[in-house]
Formats: sequence, C-alpha cells, structure tokens
Amino acid sequence: VCQSAPCQTKKADLLAYQQFKLDATARNDTNRCGIDPCETRPQTFCERCSAHYCAEHLKQHVVEVVRGFERAPEMLRLCTYCIARISVWEQE
Repeated sequence: VCQSAPCQTKKADLLAYQQFKLDATARNDTNRCGIDPCETRPQTFCERCSAHYCAEHLKQHVVEVVRGFERAPEMLRLCTYCIARISVWEQE
C-alpha cells in the first residue's frame, strides 16, 4: 500500500470493515440486526458484506459494478455501513 492519503484511508477502512463483519456476524448468531445497538430481528442480508440486518438498516442503493471489462450501474441491497464506505472506495 502506498503512502498517499487515499490509499492509507482505504487501508484503515479495510481493517475496520473486517472487524465490523466479525461483529455483525456475532450479532446475527444471536438473531439480532448486524448494526449495534439495534436489537431488531434481521430480515435479509447485505449484498456486499453478507451479514443480516433489519429493514431500517438495509437500503436499495445504486453502485457501479464491474462485469468483464465494463462498468454498469446496478441496484443492490446494502447495509448502512457498506453504503457509508462507498465514498472511501470511489477515491482515486
């Protein structure tokens, strides 16, 4: 990883994301939404991180998806955490 600010931000985000996924999965194991401190029963999963969330913490969101050599917009069901990460990964 280079020392540029965007690369260092992405590196820090990736480490935080890995911990978030562990925590969300642990919450799912006790039948709770992956977002702390929500105690609602999860309804479905995030198409990015695969953890399960209640309806309040999942949103339909348009993201750029790479298919082969082309980028195309696609509507995905994402948790609020994954939506918040998009701006970090759009940086060059």
